Amino acid sequence: MKAKERNMKMNAFVERGGNRSYSCRAEADINNCLLIGYGDTAKEAMDDLYVAYAELKEADGGNVPVVEFDFKFDTGSLFNYYNFLSIEGVAKIVGISPSVLRQYASGARNPKEKTIKQIEEGLRKISEQLKCVVLCA
Repeated sequence: MKAKERNMKMNAFVERGGNRSYSCRAEADINNCLLIGYGDTAKEAMDDLYVAYAELKEADGGNVPVVEFDFKFDTGSLFNYYNFLSIEGVAKIVGISPSVLRQYASGARNPKEKTIKQIEEGLRKISEQLKCVVLCA
């Protein structure tokens, strides 16, 4: 089966490293190769993952499936990638201390599963609020 005929979705995890860098790794290997991207920002790491994917496609001569990546972020990479989000504003909606959320974003602390769900719910609430925005001239 040619690569053009094979399409797949795959999670890719974007994470902040301890040295203020970011990585982005595909959740599974493709043709026995694990794809990983690195960068000084979350976006650079994601772009580097696409470079690694393109290099694999070139090296494997068309035997690589067409992959659509679904990006999953840790707290630090989330605030780096979506840098228009205010930690103070998100913390208020989420219901946690801005200083604690800042520690999660910097990688100084890691949120527990319950807190991750709380942050996700708050971000979804923000998303729903933004859907209702109407600008007028």
